[in-house]
Amino acid sequence: MSAPYDPQKAHDYYEKHKQLKGRHPSGAKPAAGGRSGAGSPGGGSAHTAAEKRKAAARARTIRLTHKLHSLQVSLKEATEALAKKKQAASKSRATAKKTARKNSDGKTTAKERQQAKEYRQKHKSEIAAKAKKGGSSSGGGSHKKVSEMTQTELTTRITKIRSAISSAKKQIQQANSLSHSTFVDDTDHLIHRDGAKGR
Repeated sequence: MSAPYDPQKAHDYYEKHKQLKGRHPSGAKPAAGGRSGAGSPGGGSAHTAAEKRKAAARARTIRLTHKLHSLQVSLKEATEALAKKKQAASKSRATAKKTARKNSDGKTTAKERQQAKEYRQKHKSEIAAKAKKGGSSSGGGSHKKVSEMTQTELTTRITKIRSAISSAKKQIQQANSLSHSTFVDDTDHLIHRDGAKGR
């Protein structure tokens, strides 16, 4: 017959025969006793883990390079649109000056100027509402086409795109350096953080 279970005796046996194995970074287990590296001699699991990390870093570099390219295209579109807007604005200012010169030759009477002033004072709230309605649609600017944006919205967009480009370049450098190193930590959160800037 078997002896009754003695917890103290079981604990002593465990303490006497235990074989502790320390923690290993990156989840690679040692090939001691042929357990974790049985299929490949010399600890193959650590080697494949390093290859996986390098492949992930290369993939991250490719993703970031595509992101950088799309940001550069967006920057080019925005700067071209801003140049066109500035050119159109300077033409309209020149036209307005010519028109003002034509109207200021005495043909506009004091009575007409007084009537215009009274109209502006009387309809001040309507004029303000129209101006507000025109400016409130700016929102974030990301849902508008570049051709529909104002000069200030385009300038803001260009600044944001340039910031996103410099951030993407830094992330590419980090990913490249990580793909050549033996230890790669997960930096995907950097990609997701800046993903909406260029849009």
